[in-house]
Amino acid sequence: MKQAVRDLAVKRTIEALYTGGVLEWSPDGSTLYSTCTNVVKAINLDDNLSCCTIGDPEETLRITCICLDKNRSRLLVAYTNYVVREYSLGENIGEVARSWKTMHTAPILSMKFSHDGSMLATGSADHTVKIWDMVQQHCTHTLKGPGVVSALSFVQNSRLMVGYVEGQICMFDLVKGAIHKLLREWKTHSSQVTGFVELSGSRRVVAVSRDQTASITEIETREVLKVFPLFEAVESAALAHNGNLITVGEEGIVKEWIINSGNVLRRKKLATVGLDFLAYNPVRDQILVTSVEENIFIVSFDDLSLRRQIVGFHDEMFVCRMDKMVKLWHIDTAKMRLGIAGTLSGHRRGVADARFSPNSLKVASSSGDMTIKIWSLQDKTCLQTLNGHNSAVFRILFVNHGSQLMSADSAGIIKIWTLADSDASISIEAHNDKIWTLLVNRDESEYVTAGTDGRIIVWRDVSEEKKLEEEVKIRKRMEEEQTLNNLLEQDRFQEALEYALGLVVDRLIDRGELMTAVMKLDKQRLQTLLDFATQWNTNSRTSMASQYVVNCILKIVPADELLELPNIRSSIESLIPYTKRHMERLNKVRQDVSLLNFTWNQMRLN
Repeated sequence: MKQAVRDLAVKRTIEALYTGGVLEWSPDGSTLYSTCTNVVKAINLDDNLSCCTIGDPEETLRITCICLDKNRSRLLVAYTNYVVREYSLGENIGEVARSWKTMHTAPILSMKFSHDGSMLATGSADHTVKIWDMVQQHCTHTLKGPGVVSALSFVQNSRLMVGYVEGQICMFDLVKGAIHKLLREWKTHSSQVTGFVELSGSRRVVAVSRDQTASITEIETREVLKVFPLFEAVESAALAHNGNLITVGEEGIVKEWIINSGNVLRRKKLATVGLDFLAYNPVRDQILVTSVEENIFIVSFDDLSLRRQIVGFHDEMFVCRMDKMVKLWHIDTAKMRLGIAGTLSGHRRGVADARFSPNSLKVASSSGDMTIKIWSLQDKTCLQTLNGHNSAVFRILFVNHGSQLMSADSAGIIKIWTLADSDASISIEAHNDKIWTLLVNRDESEYVTAGTDGRIIVWRDVSEEKKLEEEVKIRKRMEEEQTLNNLLEQDRFQEALEYALGLVVDRLIDRGELMTAVMKLDKQRLQTLLDFATQWNTNSRTSMASQYVVNCILKIVPADELLELPNIRSSIESLIPYTKRHMERLNKVRQDVSLLNFTWNQMRLN
């Protein structure tokens, strides 16, 4: 028979991955970096799971732009307070390497690295672009433009193309000491410039715009060679390995263009709404596309077939009317009609959910009045009322053959009830907001909850594991008590005292109360504890407890008071050689772990 559900552990969490904006794709195509309100999610495209969260989820600032340095393992993130933070993407992924105030006076809307990663351009709504030397870590140029910056692109590494919301395009010279920074301004477009594409093997740049046109400019002569129609407001563009242009826009279609002729070669409808971002990865020969509904599409460039779709975020839901009654319906299978079978009334507010018991003539209902009621199907009476939630109960579920009930409320709390005694045996803080869905698989080994905090969590029943852990703890406690009693009965009081002190210290360390206990000791007891710690340090099994004790003593007791202890000199002399030996052993383990990580990373790259 299945044991009662006593505890749940999180097995997997599915949460919002993308809430709009620019994405960055790693050079090998394995990882996608997406903005998600105030953090960046690193998504492993091999399994669609967020493998890491970059940034602080509690941060009140929102992200305005991100930029990936494809030459180095770093990601730059711009926030609404005009600060840029550099995050490491290596072994210490998500660690802030540095941050600086950009001195922009409006949000940063675009960032772009130079080809070698030595320079960074930040474009802002304050009409300026700032150029940053990433090696010397200072601002080298402040380039004033005619409007809000919408697109950036380094060309030939010493020049910068800047597109603006009103359609202007400017080319700036970034060579140190240049007399004229602004080389040329074009007014080729009448609406926002959304992107630049530098054509490989030539000195030309393609600019795309929301005015439904694309322009080709010669970098050296600074002349517009051609303007051809795109027949839709284009939001993003990229260059494929075959030299053709790929675009997306308001029609929800991926299009491949032959640049020289300006003709469409292929097209693929991906969505009924607009597409607002596109990137091409030559390693995987795939296209990354996002829609205005925060959906992410991975498309094969070979045949424009959809390989994968990731739902980034949804903020829509269905609602239904709730009254204070539960209505029972009889199904006439012969005539396929519904007939009223009864009404269950007693809740003071709207009923949110109702469930039949699998093994008895009972019905459970949950309500906005923060209660759960169990009803009899025979006489339509209330058998019991479960009180314990502090907010509306939205979902309920019978588990363990109907002997237990699981409930979820609008505060994100899950409770598991034992119906025999109306007791809530466990309460779990599952979500940060309302829980709308509560499901279970066939064998009741896993449960799923979904809430308005944007997360879907898969829970695993760990009742058996917790029970075994408790049994192991009880067995260990009994063995320790027996060992101590044996030492006392054999009059081995010194060993008994040492053993008992060791047990007490281990318990204090586990509970984090060791420092508080040491602070209350007088000098005599402190010396006794130090003597025992010195003796424990000679054994590798008990050396960790010894080091904890010595660490607490050195932190708490002033140096002049330590010198007043009678045996302090001999204790220190005894501690040093064994401590060095333990340190050497730990360093050896650390080296082995580093070698293992290095070997594993090399195997993964190969």
